[in-house]
Amino acid sequence: MNSSRVEMDTATSRAESPLVRSYAPVFIHGLWKRCGTNFLADLLRKHASFEIAAPLWEDALLRRVDLLTQFADEQIRVWQWWLSEAHEDEETTRADLLNHLGEGLISFMKSRITPGKRLLCKTPSTSNLRHFFSLFPQATLLILVRDGRDVVESARRSWPKNSLSYYARQWSNGARQALDFVHGPGQQHPDQWRLLKYEELVQGGNAVINLARFLDLNDGTVDWATCEVTTVRGSSTLRGEQHDLTWKPIQKPSDFDSIGRWKSWTRREHWRFNRVAGRELRELGYDSL
Repeated sequence: MNSSRVEMDTATSRAESPLVRSYAPVFIHGLWKRCGTNFLADLLRKHASFEIAAPLWEDALLRRVDLLTQFADEQIRVWQWWLSEAHEDEETTRADLLNHLGEGLISFMKSRITPGKRLLCKTPSTSNLRHFFSLFPQATLLILVRDGRDVVESARRSWPKNSLSYYARQWSNGARQALDFVHGPGQQHPDQWRLLKYEELVQGGNAVINLARFLDLNDGTVDWATCEVTTVRGSSTLRGEQHDLTWKPIQKPSDFDSIGRWKSWTRREHWRFNRVAGRELRELGYDSL
């Protein structure tokens, strides 16, 4: 893989792994807020098999994964003598312990959905993404990226109290953690994750068809070539009756366009963004000005 620029359809060129099964839990991780995790979840829920563990709409299971890794480290130290006596490898035992802890988290989330449904989780963060497969080795991961300039513009319209540079840093940090995963731990699980562009998914067509194939959703119940999400949640421009941000679905107007709002930026705004996040923007395959 090119070390300086990520190809989007990372998983499409590889043969599907047996681990990508019809009932494998699916985790959506966006680079940061405003990246479209609500859109992608609504798109996948066109298929009746998926269910989110309401009201835990954003699970954030990786947010404090450091506590679990610390626990595993402590336990291995406690068990060290017995493991040595039994000639058991400490790292293998630690990995197995983390796997079981992850299974417990998935079991908890599954207890909150209808039996027989497929668990769908989403989090607008890539924090601690490097630990994902240590906890969830049987799961499927979707990393959702969006042009950082549109993310920043949406964030400024949603929460105007912070600066362009502040939001650029948030996006850049999320992008860097995703890129570190792609070039690091993700290499060990190439057929269990995909890096997706928001801009391609909202346009439909092949991007959605390929995603459905990757997730084993081609059972004929959804026409992925033509399906679309006709509502929006949490839009910075389409708001509720109180003109506040709302995560209730709002019907999308025919002229609604969430791509390229940054094109009205001034030269100085582009300069401020590129100074903070230009490198990550280019590495994710977006052309910067």
